[in-house]
Amino acid sequence: MELYRIEPDNMTRISERNLDEEEQLENRLVRTEAAQIGDVELLYIGRQGTIETGGIFDILAIDELGNTVVVELKRNEAPRSVIAQALEYASEIQDAEYDYLNSRYSSFLREEQGYGDEPPSLLEAHAEYFDLDEPLSPREFNTEQRLILVASKFDEDKLLNIVDFLRNHDVDVIAVEHSTYRDDDSDIELLATDAIRRPLAQEPSTAGDRDSHSRVYGRKWHIEEKPNPETGELIEEIVSQLSTIDSLQDPSWNQKPYVALDHQTLQYRLIIRTQVTQLQIWMGLTCDPKGRNRIANEIGVPESEVEQSTNNRGDPRLVIRCKPDYDIDVSTLRNEVKKLILSSGE
Repeated sequence: MELYRIEPDNMTRISERNLDEEEQLENRLVRTEAAQIGDVELLYIGRQGTIETGGIFDILAIDELGNTVVVELKRNEAPRSVIAQALEYASEIQDAEYDYLNSRYSSFLREEQGYGDEPPSLLEAHAEYFDLDEPLSPREFNTEQRLILVASKFDEDKLLNIVDFLRNHDVDVIAVEHSTYRDDDSDIELLATDAIRRPLAQEPSTAGDRDSHSRVYGRKWHIEEKPNPETGELIEEIVSQLSTIDSLQDPSWNQKPYVALDHQTLQYRLIIRTQVTQLQIWMGLTCDPKGRNRIANEIGVPESEVEQSTNNRGDPRLVIRCKPDYDIDVSTLRNEVKKLILSSGE
């Protein structure tokens, strides 16, 4: 790309210059409120690592739909490490709820932008920046994750091959090359970017299929489009049964990764993550190994499919994985889930 300064009687080319350190670009980015990178409008909310640590300098952002975006600035890392770092952070952030993101945003404003007063909430800042008629609800944040890789040049075939493989499996990885320019006459520095792998929604072959702005992720999508037919039937049956638990609200189908059933007090949440060949029931509580084994045996799934883990904040999470080829007693599953909710104190 070539840039020119145009005057009434002259056109002067602006010289391209190297940005010696990727940290310089990152430091400049995080000093701003937001940016558009790779055709994605971003509101920055966090930074992962510092120059002093010598780590990979991920930037965390939010797009217009409230989805999290991991921005990875590539330096001299091997292709595998670049992708691995970005995927690792995206996997860690996928379970983050609004309160965590809001906390990160508050810290970011104070530490990176020198915000002295009480910082605005993420809800307020997001609605103002994207000029929304009304703010998103907390539950609409982080339903999907994106990766943006930024480099002065992508000359490794392996890296772009990995990117294309992930994109073929619906992981929205955007690759962006950047160039910097300086107009010495006016003492202005310029940054130009070129998305060599655009957002999936903008690819011509998939624009009508993956456009998140126009698509509505509802009951039909979770039952008929996301899973195979057998899994879709199981999802419908299990959601129908769990919906009869008195303390849970009607299911919300409008998120792409999951179906949500909130507790009536909004202090407890049950999430059903829908996938092609299985569904996962996530509950924020603890259960000892004997209890997990008993639950598995009662509902008809292998013991290994009832697992205790934690989310990115260290909060407990009990996961029950269900597949169509298991001999699942859905009615018993409903009763066991109700017992678990009751034992957590509702």
